[in-house]
Amino acid sequence: MDAIQDENLTSAPSKEGIFNILKNIRGNAAPGPDGFNVTFYRMAWSWIGDDVFNLVRNFYLNKCIAKSMKKANIVLISKKQICSLSLDYRPISLCNVS
Repeated sequence: MDAIQDENLTSAPSKEGIFNILKNIRGNAAPGPDGFNVTFYRMAWSWIGDDVFNLVRNFYLNKCIAKSMKKANIVLISKKQICSLSLDYRPISLCNVS
């Protein structure tokens, strides 16, 4: 990896870059612990874009993220119509978008 690639990976994205990332995430995915899915962030971007950008920028500047943003809900999804064993389920993690 050269210096330019390293810089691109370690520097904070622009506000436009963050919105482009949101546009490329499946919008109808289940919400995380915060209750919001990607569609919410896309639809509300004109109201919340500056706050989201400042949150992301603060993470890159301070290398610190709130504990609540590291949480995920683990949910069991059935693999079969009738489930009687733990093997009949698969766990998925519902992570925060924000």
